[in-house]
Amino acid sequence: LYRGIDRRDVILLHPEDVRRLGLKNDQRVTVRSEVGEMTNILVREYEDIRPGNAAMYCPEANKLVPRHLDPHSKTPAFKNILVEVTPSPGKAPSSEVFEIPTVIKSTREKMKSC
Repeated sequence: LYRGIDRRDVILLHPEDVRRLGLKNDQRVTVRSEVGEMTNILVREYEDIRPGNAAMYCPEANKLVPRHLDPHSKTPAFKNILVEVTPSPGKAPSSEVFEIPTVIKSTREKMKSC
């Protein structure tokens, strides 16, 4: 088990974000980025992630990753991807945009100065 998670078809969100979005652990959601979409992903509360951020596993989440470089670090953009999380069809129409996976702003600023 990695991070105590027993499967890989999940999106890890801080518990505050799960509640704010009206979601529940193991609820099915759709995760969309500018280049792809993943359906039937399970929400998992994960306290070690900052609110407003999300994490998913690679290579499963590769279809959400754009094929351009991050403008700040000049590296592949897989550490700074905006995604929208919406409940699977038939659920309340709540949604939110997150950065995936967790990116700490101070680290991004340090990378700019390199």
